[in-house]
Amino acid sequence: MQEIWLPSNTPQSKAVGRFVDRDHEYTDRHGEKHIRTVTVLEHKFPGSQDVSTSLCKDNADGQKLRKEWSQAWALYEKQKAAAVGAPPVPTATEYGIAGTPIETADFLGKDFISRLKLMGFLTLEQLADMSDATCNNVGFGARDWRKKAKQYLDGKSKAPAVDHGSAVADLMRVVEEQKAMIAALMAERTVTVTAPADDSRDMQVQDHIEREAAKPRSRRKAAEAQPEA
Repeated sequence: MQEIWLPSNTPQSKAVGRFVDRDHEYTDRHGEKHIRTVTVLEHKFPGSQDVSTSLCKDNADGQKLRKEWSQAWALYEKQKAAAVGAPPVPTATEYGIAGTPIETADFLGKDFISRLKLMGFLTLEQLADMSDATCNNVGFGARDWRKKAKQYLDGKSKAPAVDHGSAVADLMRVVEEQKAMIAALMAERTVTVTAPADDSRDMQVQDHIEREAAKPRSRRKAAEAQPEA
């Protein structure tokens, strides 16, 4: 991509600048090294080799930078939009080189990938096979890259294959077990309805007893009612 330096909107300023993405390496509180991409403003005076850098964050200070260098920011956004699309073919793939393309490394930023490719590294296998002497020649971070390349390749080789046939069979077995459980629950909830007891016969017996008990009283009353001879 062509380097284009554009002036700022500050009156009387002779400086020119451009927004670019840079890979920044940092160490977290656990001592682990990480790489993240940040956007910075590089600015200088025309013809000078001294370049100053200002971090362009997503805050008020970053907004001020983008406003002050609006032409450079517009060019940066245009170039970013043009870069979006189909990813470039990895160099190793393009030239038929066996191995895992270095571009697939999730622990390397774009700047470091470009730097390693200039040194002749096109695959992760080449990184993983570096000797200590080669690491010294590559410089800072080389041993960490070697370690992570080995871990990446080991994880890739140990990834289990997915057996879709077994997965479907297991799913069908679970469905059948659930059907059997539902049928058993429904059977337990079946209620047997019993006809209510018929109390009419008991009532008839009770009426008969009461009538028989009343007969002697009726005979006595009838005898008392007859006149004496």
